[in-house]
Amino acid sequence: MVSSAPPEKDPLATAAEAVADLPTNVFVTRWQQITGEPPAILLNSYSEMIALLVASVPMAPFPRHGPEPDEAGLDPGAGRDQKEP
Repeated sequence: MVSSAPPEKDPLATAAEAVADLPTNVFVTRWQQITGEPPAILLNSYSEMIALLVASVPMAPFPRHGPEPDEAGLDPGAGRDQKEP
């Protein structure tokens, strides 16, 4: 039996194709929306430009919720009952 379903596309490949198909003025406008300034240069690959942008941005710190750990790295409230006498 022959299946008529189209072959599944790789979502990352289709996203890269979508970026590659953007007109230059649209790509530059969206780049400026993200970074606040137009790109200094345009590479042949928009996907490569986005990869360089992502690689150049430092990772945001993970916000802690709750008390700070003590010097040993342990939670200062660990081992205590939740109810104070």
